[in-house]
This record gives sequence, C-alpha cells and structure tokens, in this order.
Amino acid sequence: DIYFDSVFIDFDNTLFDSYQFVEDAREVSKKFGIDEKIFNRAVHTAVHGREGNYYDYTFEFHLELMKEMGAEFSNIELLQRFEDLLIENKYEFDDSKEFLGFLKGISKKVYLLTAGNKNFQKKKLGSTDLADYLDDILICHAGKENLIGETIDSYDKALSINDNLRENKSIVKKYPEMMIITRLNDKKYSEEDAKEIGVRYFKTLNEIQKYVGEQIK
Repeated sequence: DIYFDSVFIDFDNTLFDSYQFVEDAREVSKKFGIDEKIFNRAVHTAVHGREGNYYDYTFEFHLELMKEMGAEFSNIELLQRFEDLLIENKYEFDDSKEFLGFLKGISKKVYLLTAGNKNFQKKKLGSTDLADYLDDILICHAGKENLIGETIDSYDKALSINDNLRENKSIVKKYPEMMIITRLNDKKYSEEDAKEIGVRYFKTLNEIQKYVGEQIK
C-alpha cells in the first residue's frame, strides 16, 4: 500500500559501491605508474571540489589534478581505462534493486537525490539497472536539503535514506517531520557518529526495508 508521498534516496555508497569503484580506479592508475598518494589526493579534491563541499567529480577533472600534482601518463589511455570501469554493472549493491522495488510499492514517487556532476552521476547510474525504479533524478553540487524543499512542499509523508551524516544532519534540522534513515557507511563513520545525529541507522538496505515495513503497518 502507498504510505509515503515521496522518498528521497541517495546513490553513492547507498545504492552504488563507490568505494569499490574508486579502489578499481586506483588499481588502474597504479598500472600507469601513478603514485598512490597522488591518486588519493587528487580523488579527494576531485570529489569534494577545490574549495571543499562542492561535489563535481569527473574522470577528466581527476586526471587534470593528477597531472598538476606531477604525475605523468597518457591522458587518452587512462581516461579510456577509467571509462571502461563503467561499461558493466559492477558496482550496484546486490540488494539495491529489490530495495527500490519495495520503495516503489510504498511511495507515490521515488527520487534519486545525489550530489555530484550531473553527467557523471547519470553515467554511473547508467551502468546499473536501477533507473527504471526511479521517478525522477535530482542532482546538485551541494545542499541536498534545499533540493528537497524545492521538490516537495509537505514533509510528514516523506522519507529520506542516505549514508552521509553531514547531509543527514542538515535534512533533520530543516525537516524534523520527515522520516530520516542513515544507511551506515562504516568505512567513513562509526556507530557513535551515527548515533549523534539522533536518527535511525542500519548497515544494510534489507534492514532498512524491514524497519520501514514495520513502521508503516
């Protein structure tokens, strides 16, 4: 039965294994003789932006930063190898599809809410089988909480699922009436970190599905 008017679900490390994706890009870079420290510094800046908190990662920006940091490699070849990572559906979590199917069954609209470069986020989504389960794709460089407010105007029948605690904190503050759930990203945060925000947190999508199912009975 439909319970929610809208569900907002994050992409990176919620539905898509971005850690493995970056790990594979790191391995590719090693084969090109690129120092791991340079790769790591460049990927951090490419993801968070030169000023920080402005998500705009692209392969091209990542390569440009590594060159700036002194790495030498063939741009065309490495770019191609990076692009090859997204040819197959390798990074969609095993339970993502089932979870989105569940959300579609309980909500009028399911929005993907993701921060990053518009074209690049769509490219990553395109490597998965998840697009059919989404009613709309919302992409911003920062300020996810503002995008929620621009998309819907009542929040008591809305659900947000995301792994980023800083973003979740902003969403809680702005929309206390929303149901907000943290998909615990234990590579980045401890359970203590998650507890501090005061919203429910779970390690897997299956656990979230079980919890939400119980809440809306």
